[in-house]
This record gives sequence, structure tokens and C-alpha cells, in this order.
Amino acid sequence: MKKTKKRFTVPHTLVIIFSIIVLLSILTYLIPGGKYNRIEKNGRTIVQGDTFHYLQNKPQGLDAILLAPFRGFTEAAQIIAFVILVGGAFAVIQKTGAIDGIIRSISAAHSRSIVPISGFFYRVFCWIIITGTAIIFVSRYAAKVKQNPEISPTFNLDKEKRKFYKDHSETLSHSLNKAHLYVLIVFGLALVLLIIGVMRLGWYIPEIAALFFGTAILSGLIGKLNPSTIAESFVEGTKDMMTAVLVIAFARGILVVASDGQIIDTILNALSAQITRFHPIFAGQAMFCVQACINFFIPSGSGQAALTMPIMAPLSDLIGVTRQTAVLAYQFGDGFSNMIIPTSGVTMAVLGMGKIPWEKWAKWLLPLEIIFFLIGLLLLIPPVLFDWGPF
Repeated sequence: MKKTKKRFTVPHTLVIIFSIIVLLSILTYLIPGGKYNRIEKNGRTIVQGDTFHYLQNKPQGLDAILLAPFRGFTEAAQIIAFVILVGGAFAVIQKTGAIDGIIRSISAAHSRSIVPISGFFYRVFCWIIITGTAIIFVSRYAAKVKQNPEISPTFNLDKEKRKFYKDHSETLSHSLNKAHLYVLIVFGLALVLLIIGVMRLGWYIPEIAALFFGTAILSGLIGKLNPSTIAESFVEGTKDMMTAVLVIAFARGILVVASDGQIIDTILNALSAQITRFHPIFAGQAMFCVQACINFFIPSGSGQAALTMPIMAPLSDLIGVTRQTAVLAYQFGDGFSNMIIPTSGVTMAVLGMGKIPWEKWAKWLLPLEIIFFLIGLLLLIPPVLFDWGPF
């Protein structure tokens, strides 16, 4: 009898994340509590680098473990609401047939056609290297999967998705019409407005969610859907997001336990203290490693910058590394690890929307993460050697 291969599902992801919560709760018994003083400056909370002090332990017991998912729901309420609303919005847009129409049109068309280092320029150079590496990695993987689809870690999941779309193919439009075109125009304008809102108007999660919600309603009306159909599609879309919501809430529970146990600042202080022992080249690389570790507990880019840069900036002065190099190390540590850590709400939300178990994603991405890590170490060497400025 042929043995079936074990498949990972969302419950497996939740088990792993909950296990991390339990592990963090145990660490709150072993790691002493600690805290940096913080001050408000220009509307942000800034950590004072020389103010770390130990506090009395606050071990997180069974009650904290069981409360962590609920607290994760409440503390991640904004991003959870965002995921639900956006999921419903895209379901409405999908229901109009515009997305399916453009995909079919594209597929049909395809079947018919066979010195001193400047901060700006060095960052562009880094971007080219990193992006080029990712393109090569994904392209090689895609070529292998094209030859043998069964090697894909999501092969069975993709079969279920194909069956679903085949079963619902009668409800999908097969070509673009004027209504589809208008829906796509509205969606495109919404994306433009999104960029303007974020960059110029200070929009954040609530405003972006409201934009997509409004876009869904307008798209549904333009796509000739009646109000009941719009509402039904929206509800169906939100149902699909519940797996993502659970994962986000549980992942945020990790941070809840670590924060309540007051061990985050202790870990930060211990990691930062080790950097001063290295040669400047290795110190810059150590900053990168430290930022990647801290990012597990503080996946917010702005939050991590507010916490670590007030410490890393003066630290870079002491060890002979320019502050711009310290910023680059922070960006590498934050950017690379965000793609794989289970505490990143955005990453877990995207995986949930794509119905991809985190374990499969992490296993597939790990080789690329290792490559990125090695590239990051190499790219941090020239800034130290050439005293990368201007600051």
C-alpha cells in the first residue's frame, strides 16, 4: 500500500507558532527583565541608548500562553481588519470578471506570439545585485517546476485550486468587455491614489483599507453587479481570509509574551554589547546579524528603527563604522528576514491570502535567505573599507 505524503495545513502552522509562544514563555523565566528609557521626539518614541537597566522578572505562565492568541487579535486589530476588508474587496473585483478577463486575454495573446562610494549609487548597486539574484533563483526554480510540476512544494494545493477554478469556470467571463475595462481603470486609479496617499497624505492601514473598500463597491457597480451580489461576494472573500487572520493573531501573540515578559530590551542589549568586540568590518556585519535577530521580535520596520537606531548610531561611532553603514545593516537585517519570519504580519497575511502554509514557504525560501545573508555580509564590506558617507 502506497504511503501518502504528509501535507502541511494552516493548523500545522498554528501549532508551530503556538510552540514558539510556549518557548518564549519559558525564556521569560530564564532571561532577566530589562528596559531602556524612551522619550517622545518628533511624534516618535525614541530609545535612549545608555539607559538600559534590569528589572524584576515577569515570567509568563500558562495564563499568559492561553491569552496570547486573544491578545494577538486585539493588538493586531488594524492589520486583521485590513486583511479582512481587502480580501472582501478583491473578491468583489474578482466577481466582476475583470481580473479573469485580463488573464485570459494575456494568455491568448501569449499563445499567438512566440571611486568614493555615493550613498545613492551604492544602494542602487545593492538593489541590482539582490534583485538579480532573486530573479535568477526564481527563474531556475520555475524552469524546474515546468519540467516536473510535482517537485513544487505546493503541487497538491495547486491541484485543489485548479479544480476549484475549473468547477467555477462557468461563472467567469472569458474575454474583456467595456465593463471589465472600466473596472480595471478604477482599480488602477485606486493604486495611484494609494501611492499618493501613503507618500503625500500620510495614509496608513485604516485609510488604505477604506480605499480598497470603496474601490470594491465602485467596481461592483461598474461591473454591473447588483448590491446583493456585491455583498455576497464580499462576505465570501472575508471567509477566505480567516485562515490568514488566525495566523496573524497567533504570530502577534509571540510578541505579546516577549513584551509582557520584558525580555525584548534585554535581548537587544545583550546582542548590541557583543558588537563592540569586533573589527569594524566584522562589526558592520554583526550589526546586520543583530538586526535580523531583533526583527523576529519587532517585525515593524519603523518600530525596529525607532528601537535600535538610537543605540546602533552612537555604537557605530565607537567602533569606527559610519552611521550610513549602520543604516544599511539595519535595512538588510529588516528586509531579508521579513520574508520568512512568522512574526511578520504582512508576510503571514500574504501567505494566508495565497493559502500557502508557512512551513512550505519557509522551507522553499530558506536557500534564498541563506544566499541573501551571504550577499549582505559581502555588500557591507566596501562601505567600511571606503568609509561610506556622507554621515
